[in-house]
Amino acid sequence: MDRFYGNLTVSNVSLTNVSLSWTPGPGNVSQYRVEVSGNTSQVLNSTGLTALVDSLIPGSLYRFQVFPVKCDRDLNPENATVYTKPERVTDLNVTSVTTKTATLRWRRPTGNVDGFLVEVEGFPTLNVTAPGEAASVDRLSPGKQFTFRVTTLVLDRSISGDPVSVSAFTKPDLVSRLQVSEVTVTMLNLSWARPEGGHDGYRVDWTGNWAFLNHTQTVFTESARLENLEPGTNYSIWVTALVANQSVEGDPVFITSYTRPDVITELAVTETTRTNIAVQWKPPANGSWQSFRVQVPESPALETVDLTANLTGLKSGKEYTVTVITLAADKTKLSDPVNVTTYTKLNEPKNLHNTSFNTTDIHLSWDVPENMEGVQSSYLINYTTRFWKLNHSVVARTNATILTDVRSGVEYRVTVQTLLQMGQNNVTSQPITIKCSTKGVDRVLTLGMQCQSKDPLQCDTEQTREQAMKELKKLLNDKLDGVTWTLRWRDSSD
Repeated sequence: MDRFYGNLTVSNVSLTNVSLSWTPGPGNVSQYRVEVSGNTSQVLNSTGLTALVDSLIPGSLYRFQVFPVKCDRDLNPENATVYTKPERVTDLNVTSVTTKTATLRWRRPTGNVDGFLVEVEGFPTLNVTAPGEAASVDRLSPGKQFTFRVTTLVLDRSISGDPVSVSAFTKPDLVSRLQVSEVTVTMLNLSWARPEGGHDGYRVDWTGNWAFLNHTQTVFTESARLENLEPGTNYSIWVTALVANQSVEGDPVFITSYTRPDVITELAVTETTRTNIAVQWKPPANGSWQSFRVQVPESPALETVDLTANLTGLKSGKEYTVTVITLAADKTKLSDPVNVTTYTKLNEPKNLHNTSFNTTDIHLSWDVPENMEGVQSSYLINYTTRFWKLNHSVVARTNATILTDVRSGVEYRVTVQTLLQMGQNNVTSQPITIKCSTKGVDRVLTLGMQCQSKDPLQCDTEQTREQAMKELKKLLNDKLDGVTWTLRWRDSSD
């Protein structure tokens, strides 16, 4: 009996076919019988040294034996074991992505498969194997496009199916440091820092008072200008990083900001007192607002939701600039100021004194008006005498003065008023008054009187003299009004 040890070679392995070739048996071999066993079995006969085995199942392990037949007897077989090529997957899709992972799903092919190789093109260290019809690939970079290949495997990895590829972007990462860099009445400027990884632009979405009115713009730099906005309105803003084909996008980053409110109109002063200023105005013509801030220098600000304000506790006789600012609801966005200038009313001086006098001047002093300490004001002094019918005025810069244009021995009526120049006009307070006289220079006026009567005895009575004195004083009071004088009676007999 011949002993035979030959070599069986398997080539051209495909999904359902393999080619076999073997070395010839010894001597006069009539034919070769090929036995195939595995998922399916079959027997072929060949008179040559090759055979094509078909009708196999993809991805299956088969054992091939070639028996030389000589003299109707089987010699030792030549043996080989091999997997057929597995079928490739179908319906490959990237079902979800994050910034660093991608999840793939596919349909298992017909035939046998013992696993799947998921490769990331250009990144061999990220490859994974999966036993089922899904796999997740992690450690990816945000906002980048990746090509994934899925290949079917047999158990011993000796052969694999044809790869199937799909491309997808990972989600871009979040933008950072989103802020409103400039605010006006109708515009918001935004800026932010680019996200880590890749991106191909940004979408900016915003909405104001009406939530159903959404606005969108796409930009390719790390800034955006939102224009034609409503004054004093709170805007919700989202900035989202995009990839080139916008198939996926990053998570939005959210911020809110108010625009500045518009200015008030028709600001006017309605009343002033010695310590108060009342103002009124009309609201802004456009947009929204929350309240109004009313203030004057060196006084606490007043906040109100009304269209009027009364500023109290002010200095008398002082110029004040009243400022009204519109506030948005967040109390940080302010309109431009609107101003009006006015004055509180003056207080009159107090405690006017005639401190000294002589024949040529009168010295006066008084107290500074109440609630006007530190206010830059002057004093208007008027002094008149009825006898000489003189009227003089002087202005003093301090609360004391000397009247020099006076005559001796005359009573003067002096008034002092607080004086303040308000714009182009001079305003005065109520006056305070005092009567004072200069020192007289004595002059003697001798008047002679003669009494005539039907009864001579009547001229020499006490009653007659008293009546004459009374009439004379009345006459002198009228003639010498405003002059210091005394009257002495002396009989001619004296």
